[in-house]
Amino acid sequence: MCGIAGIVHFDHSRRASAEVAANMAARLKHRGPDGEGALSLGPAAFGHRRLAIIDLATGAQPMTDAEGRYSIVFNGEIYNYRQLRHTLEALGYTHRTTSDTEIILSAWAEWGTDCFAKLNGMFAFAIWDKKTRTLTGARDPAGQKPFYWTVCDDTLLFASEPKAFLEYPAFRPVLDLRGLQDYLAYEYVPAPRTIFRGVYKLPAAHFFTWSPQHSRLKPDTPGALPVQPYWVIPKEQPYPGAANAKNRLRESLSASVERHLVSDVPVGIFLSGGMDSAAIAALACEHRSSIDTFTIGFTDRSFDESTYAEIVAKRLGTNHHLRTLEAEEAMQLVREIERLSDEPFGDASLVPTYLLSKFAREYLKVVLGGDGADETWAGYPTCHAHRHLRRYLRIPRILRDSVIKKAIEHLPVSHRNFSLDFKAKRFVRGANSPFPISHQIWMGSFTPADQAELLKRRPQWRFDDSLWNPVLERHSETTQPTLRSVLELDFHFYLANDILFKTDRAGMSTSLEIRAPFLDLELMDFVWMLPDQARMRGSRSKALLRDTVSDLIPSEILKRPKKGFGIPVAKWFRGPLKGTLTETLGILKDTGLFQEAALDRLQRNHEIKREDNRKQLWTLYALGRWFNAWNPEIP
Repeated sequence: MCGIAGIVHFDHSRRASAEVAANMAARLKHRGPDGEGALSLGPAAFGHRRLAIIDLATGAQPMTDAEGRYSIVFNGEIYNYRQLRHTLEALGYTHRTTSDTEIILSAWAEWGTDCFAKLNGMFAFAIWDKKTRTLTGARDPAGQKPFYWTVCDDTLLFASEPKAFLEYPAFRPVLDLRGLQDYLAYEYVPAPRTIFRGVYKLPAAHFFTWSPQHSRLKPDTPGALPVQPYWVIPKEQPYPGAANAKNRLRESLSASVERHLVSDVPVGIFLSGGMDSAAIAALACEHRSSIDTFTIGFTDRSFDESTYAEIVAKRLGTNHHLRTLEAEEAMQLVREIERLSDEPFGDASLVPTYLLSKFAREYLKVVLGGDGADETWAGYPTCHAHRHLRRYLRIPRILRDSVIKKAIEHLPVSHRNFSLDFKAKRFVRGANSPFPISHQIWMGSFTPADQAELLKRRPQWRFDDSLWNPVLERHSETTQPTLRSVLELDFHFYLANDILFKTDRAGMSTSLEIRAPFLDLELMDFVWMLPDQARMRGSRSKALLRDTVSDLIPSEILKRPKKGFGIPVAKWFRGPLKGTLTETLGILKDTGLFQEAALDRLQRNHEIKREDNRKQLWTLYALGRWFNAWNPEIP
C-alpha cells in the first residue's frame, strides 16, 4: 500500500522534475512511511511513498523493467501475483524481485490492456512507456484505491490524493460548483468529478492510455482523458442449485480470504459484531493458527456492537482487542475532521473507522474487513424499502399524502441509531420519486428542492432532476427496480464513492492497509452471476451467504438486524458540539453561496427536536471543515 504521484509534460522537450514528483509524493507520507522514491523519465516523472507489505527488501518504487522500457508507480496489492508470476515465467519472463509490482510490469509487457482484467486485487497505478512516450493508468474493479488527475500548465498531474497537486507551482484549488451540488445531493462527489474544478477521479474498473504527442488534454474537461472500462458486472447465469451454489460459495469465499492473508507482515481482522466480518474472521482462522481481531465500542449503547464482536472472538479463539471510545476523543476528531480527506465527505462513520484504524495500527499494518458484502448480498435496509415501496404505492396517493405521510411527520424525534422515526420519514421523503431517484433521496442529504432553499441563486445551479444526471445516465432504462438493479446502483455509486473512499482515507491516514475479501475479483465474478433469490428470500437478506457460513458463526450474530457503524452526532449537535457546528455553519455563510436563514433553520429545528437533521447537518459540517482547510477560490 502506497501513495503515488506523477507529472507528464505535453511538450517532450521539457524534462520533468524528479524533485517536484518527490515533493508531491511527500504530501502522501501517511500513505507510505516506510520508503520513498522518485524518478525522472524525460517528459514524465514519478514519485512514490511506500508502506512495505510484500517483498520488504526489493520492492521499492518507482520500478523499471529489466529492459528499461516500462516504469511504474503502483498503489495496492495484487492477490494472485504468485500465480501470474508462474504463468509469466513459463512464457520466458525473469524477475529480479518477489514483489507484485514487477508482476504488473511483466503482465503489461505480455498482454497490454488485457492484463487489467487478470489482476485480482486493489490497485491504482501508472505505467510510462519510454519507447512510445505513452502513459497508461488503471484502477481496480470496485474502486478500492484512488486515482486523481488534473491538467495545468500544459502538464498532466496524477496522484493518490489531490493534496499532492499543491506541490506543483501552477496548481490552484478552485471550487467546482457542479461538484458542490453533487456533494450536497449524494454526500460525496461521484466519479469522475471531484469538488475541485478541473480535478477528476479515474472511475473504478477503468483504464486510460494517453500520449501527449497525439492529444493535448484540455483543462476542465472530464472526458479529455480517453478512459475505457475493462471489467463490468457479470450478467446473471442459470442457478446451479442451492447445494452446489452453497458449496461453491464456501470454496470461493475461503479462497478469497486465503489470498487476502498473503503478506510479509502480520494480518489482523476488523470485527464489527455483524455477520460479514465474523465470516471473514472465521475463515481466516481456518488458514492461520493465530489471528488478532479489533473492535471499537461506544458508551452510547444504541451505537455499540462490541458485545457481539466479543462473542465472535471468544467462539473463534482470536487474540481480541477492544477499545471503548470515549465521547470526548471522538468529538475532538469531529472538530478536526478536515485532515482525514481532501474532499468533503458526508458520512460520519469516517470518524469511528479512523479511530478503529488508529487502534489496530498500534499492533500491525494490515487488516481484513467486511466491505462489499452489503452491496453484493443485499444487506442494506434500502433493499427492503424498495419492496415495501411497491406496496405503499398501491395505496391511493391522496390517502398516502393526507394521512400516512402526515402521521409519520408527527412521529416524535429520536436521536438513537436507526430510530423508527428517522427511517419512516426518509422513506416517505423519496417515495413519490421514480427509481433510481427515490433510492438516492433515501441515501443522500439535499434534494433539488432542498438545494433551491439552501443555495443563493446562481445561473448555473440545477434545482430539478438534472441534478441526478450521473444516476439517470447509468440507470435510465430501469423504471421498476429489481433487487439486482438496486445492488448495481449501490455498487457503482455508494460503494465506490462512499464506503471505499472512507476505508481508504481512514486506513491510510494511520498508515494501515485495509483489505476487502468480499471484493475479490474471482469471488465477485461468481456472486454477481447468482439470481436475486440467492440474496433475498422473503424478508431474509443475504440468504445464501447466511446458509453458507451458518456453521462458522454464533446464531445470535446471524439473527441480528444490520446496524450501521456510526457515532451519535444527532445528540452531539444538540449538546457538546453545538458551538462547533454553529462556528462551522458560519464558515459556509462567509462563502456567500448559502442562504443564512436556511442554515439557521436546519440547526434550530434539530436543536429543539422538531426535525432529525443529522444527515443534512453532518453533510454541511464536513463541507464547512473542508472550506476551512482548503480555502478554495470560488468562481
